[in-house]
Amino acid sequence: MTRTTAIACAAGAAFTCLASHAAAQDFLLVSDATGDKIIRYEYETGAPIDHFVGKGISPLNNPIFLRVTPDGDIAAASRASDSIELYDGDTGKWLRTLVAPGTGGLNEPRDLVFDADGFIYVASAANNRVIKYTAEGAFDRNLITSGLQEPSGLAIGPDGLLYVSSRDNDLVRSYHTDTGDRAERLPIENTGIDGPTALAFGPDGSLYIAGRHSDSIIRVPAFGVPSVLVSNSPVLDGPSQFAFDADGDLLVVSQDTDTIVRFDAQTGAFAGSLLTPGLAGGLNDAVGIAFLTATAPDTPGCNGADIDANGVLNVDDIEAFVIEYTAGCP
Repeated sequence: MTRTTAIACAAGAAFTCLASHAAAQDFLLVSDATGDKIIRYEYETGAPIDHFVGKGISPLNNPIFLRVTPDGDIAAASRASDSIELYDGDTGKWLRTLVAPGTGGLNEPRDLVFDADGFIYVASAANNRVIKYTAEGAFDRNLITSGLQEPSGLAIGPDGLLYVSSRDNDLVRSYHTDTGDRAERLPIENTGIDGPTALAFGPDGSLYIAGRHSDSIIRVPAFGVPSVLVSNSPVLDGPSQFAFDADGDLLVVSQDTDTIVRFDAQTGAFAGSLLTPGLAGGLNDAVGIAFLTATAPDTPGCNGADIDANGVLNVDDIEAFVIEYTAGCP
């Protein structure tokens, strides 16, 4: 499956079908940890489209970070089930459990990344290790077993190294993906960061680090000195996972306000909020975020699902179609 294929309409995806245009669209996925669901939004407007993964229709339990797979599907860290769940990137339909519960000692997965060869690396927070799996989800090895205290964020750098944030001892280190040997400890001590969680490399090669407890974002330029990009911002409270939009702006989940906020990735200037708490498709506990780009069909491919006949397709209608949503529509 690739992102160049047309969106497959599902009954719960009727919002998408109403907006029929052939141009590529950006969709933002946000995981709701306590709601056990993943909600899809139209990026330009922030309007909720559907419950991309609805509550109770797959093994998803306390979803944390989300990642787009090399095939364009969505992998979600399911913390309470100690597993990684895999979903179709067009329809949200559950495909399979990618990493079975507890495989290789997996305990409270927080983040996962894929390398160029398809290997999967998962931060196992409760036992302070990073575990490596094959592309099929089979256990390969316990790659990192010492020096970490609640590993929370992962990123593969332009140098091919695996970068890991260690939340409880305020470290970010890089490791060789074949041996797990340490490569470098990033000098972030003077940034005041507290509780580093999410990691992401930007379009310019800079590494971005979320400070969960310091409400800050640190930027580490390639071969440069770490600096504080965002600090004491009134719109950032408990930063979680990152994403970059097509303009290179940095999106970050403000977990404690259930809001997605946007910053200029170079200056740290606030560039607007995307979602409003309480009005964002039933979002209650935002943690993970991922972008999908897909091509909408030229012709609407499914019927409207206005169950309560109020003239508006909303989340209440979507919930009523949860079974049909997983099966797809004609």
